This record gives sequence, C-alpha cells and structure tokens, in this order.
Amino acid sequence: MDNISKLCLGTAQFGMNYGVNNTTGQPNQEEINTMLNMAYKNRVLFLDTASAYGMSELSIGSFIENNKNSGFNIITKLSPGITDEKIITQKVEQSIENLKINSMYGYLIHSYSDFINDNSIFNKLINLKSTYNIGKIGVSLYLPSELINLLENNISIEIVQIPYSILDTRFEKLFPELKKRNIEIHVRSVFLQGLLFKKPESLKGKLISFHNHLKKINEICMKNKIDVDQLALGWVLKNKQIDKIVVGIDNIQNLSRLIDIETGTYFYDYYGIQELQNIKINERLLNPGQWR
Repeated sequence: MDNISKLCLGTAQFGMNYGVNNTTGQPNQEEINTMLNMAYKNRVLFLDTASAYGMSELSIGSFIENNKNSGFNIITKLSPGITDEKIITQKVEQSIENLKINSMYGYLIHSYSDFINDNSIFNKLINLKSTYNIGKIGVSLYLPSELINLLENNISIEIVQIPYSILDTRFEKLFPELKKRNIEIHVRSVFLQGLLFKKPESLKGKLISFHNHLKKINEICMKNKIDVDQLALGWVLKNKQIDKIVVGIDNIQNLSRLIDIETGTYFYDYYGIQELQNIKINERLLNPGQWR
C-alpha cells in the first residue's frame, strides 16, 4: 500500500485512562510498541499527542528511540495556560526531548482561551518554527465561533483540529474557507470518545440526552447490515475535504479494526443519516468535558 493512511493515531490513551468507553485502561509500553509497529506497517504515519497527555510523549519517544527509521509525522500540543514565550520555548524543547525527534510535523495550541488571553501566541510559535524544525503551527478548537474569530482576524494557522462526527457537523460550513486558505483540517471525536458504541438503554446522567441518536444509529446499521464503527468512520472518510482523522485506540484490536474499515470495501447506503442529523442535540453536550 503506497498511499499514506488518512488516519492519525490519537495517543491520549498512551499516557492516561481516556475515553468514556475505555474498559481496558492505559496500555503498557510493550502494547504501545506493538500498536506503533502495526500503524507504521499499514502506513498510518501520523501521530497526535500532547504534553498534557500524561506519559504519552515519553511512550512514543521510547518507541522512536529504538526504531530510528520509523518515520512518523508527529503533532503535539502546548499545555493550556502557557503564553510566555520563554516557557513556550522550554515546552517545545521538552516535547522534542520526550519524543526523541529532531523535527515535528505540527505544534498546536491546546486551548483557544490562550489565544484570547494573548493574541500574539501564534507569532511566538511562528518565531520558533525554523529553530526547532516545526512544520506547521495550528490550534485545537471546540466551537465554530472560535474558528470564525481566527479566520476573521487572519491569524496565521496552518492546521486546525476540530470535533467532527456523524452527530457533529457544526464546522462543516467552514471547510471550504479552510481549504481556500490551505489550512489542514484534522478532525477528532469521530466516535465521540466511544459514546457511539454504548447501548442506548445503558446511558446515565447527561448522556441520556443521546438516547434517540444512538437508537437511530443502531437502526441505520441494522438496515445497512454494517457495524457502528463502519458507519461512523466510513461516513467521515467519505468527506474529501478532511485531511486527517484522529482516532484513539485502547489496544491492537482497535487499530486493526480501524485499518480494516479504511481499506475495506464496505457498502454504505447511509439510510436515515439525514433523519439522524435532524434529531435535535444540546450543543454543549457535544463537548465531552460537559459530560461529568
């Protein structure tokens, strides 16, 4: 397979217990090495991490140190709350040391609020690009209003990482403008941190609001004779404007499954998708941070 996968391996799980449907916990280094080897062999060559993801950078760095020619394109992120240029520089240097790399594909601001607190933060990062061999500067966002503000102010971003799923298409209207400006679109939360796999009747607390959505998803899958992961990932893969799809995994079986879905020849009729997206949803609950 010559083509690089559209998948980007999300590695928050490498450093901490992450995801509403994660029942296996944080993988050990041996398991991480096995996953990264499989990813590389299947041309999943992009990794997404962050200094805020516990031991994630160090775990990746341990693999890279013993596999010098792995050739992964790594994107990491600045921890929220940091805007001082000296500390930003220290954080970049620390990430490079943790990851055992000489260059990185991208470096993102992890929190839009940092831009609000200091709108020169992007310029500070741009100043570090050549010194530390950073390919692209970007930002992780949660709301379309945040992206609109950045675009209206012509902020020099080269990557945006945003939530996007079969239940969350809020950013889609901005995709043409991002493409026009040559800004890469990286999407995350394709499975809403595993929420899409839960049984509707098992939902509790705030998650009960998703009952009808999950019920409809299950109906669509039954009528099309496909599984939830095939529907959710396949639907996002069909969007040609998306550059990378950040997918988190708990184990080697998760990764193998995602690769099979991307490279498979499943039939997607998507019966009822429009009905699904017409079911009203509380926008606040599309942010997993609001589920607690």
